Amino acid sequence: MRIARIVPVLALLAGVVLTGGTAQAAPAGVERLANSAAPTVAEGPAVKDAWYSKTNGKLTYINGKGEEAGCSASSVNSPSGRLVVTAGHCVYRASTGGASTNFVYHPGFHQGVRLPSFTVALAKAAPQWRDGGDYRHDYAFLVTNNQPDGKRLVDVAGAHGLIINSGHRLPVHVAGYPWRWDNGESQWYCWGTSGREVDTNRHTMGCDGNDGASGGPWLLNYKPNGLGDVISVTSTNPNKINHAPYFGPEAKALYLSVANL
Repeated sequence: MRIARIVPVLALLAGVVLTGGTAQAAPAGVERLANSAAPTVAEGPAVKDAWYSKTNGKLTYINGKGEEAGCSASSVNSPSGRLVVTAGHCVYRASTGGASTNFVYHPGFHQGVRLPSFTVALAKAAPQWRDGGDYRHDYAFLVTNNQPDGKRLVDVAGAHGLIINSGHRLPVHVAGYPWRWDNGESQWYCWGTSGREVDTNRHTMGCDGNDGASGGPWLLNYKPNGLGDVISVTSTNPNKINHAPYFGPEAKALYLSVANL
């Protein structure tokens, strides 16, 4: 496991990956729901870094208690070109009064600089999370509004691909905006080999990301152009170990329910 930020220090911490070994072969049911797409608009923060991606960003909102709050998120491709994926508890959390509101997605955020921000028309958490608080399904999709000139999120920020039934023990790149590092102002990263939480089937990886990192993408096939394939999103971080739900048929059903909106 490694963790890095954009500048000035890239590699801050290296450690032993939780499970070690070589990547596990994907199960027979692996399914690609979307391919990645590069942005068509050449905008964004002037950062030069092998890990930074303007397809990742911050999600700000008002939680159920009326407080300003924030999570990490990323653009994921769909027929509409308007989707964001994040953690379910960023959208709905019984302990903070239920549903969050006033979502705004800020792709490519770095030290206050960002691409154009996108308001959200619809936020939909997995029903298993919303109705039962099941951390095995702590994920959500949001449908953004277009810019006044008609540009979609995919046009401005590009979009990651989306894969379900990915398997475990895979080489992943995890991105997010943890408050612990730069007060959530910079995009931070962990990369290494993911593990598996036996009791829940969730993904695991040693990564010191705390509040604010929730909802950040777990990416396979990450490329220097800042694009990859989302297989999950950060959910919890006990003992400096990130946990992420396993995207299976339930995640597919949720994605398909909003993919054309």
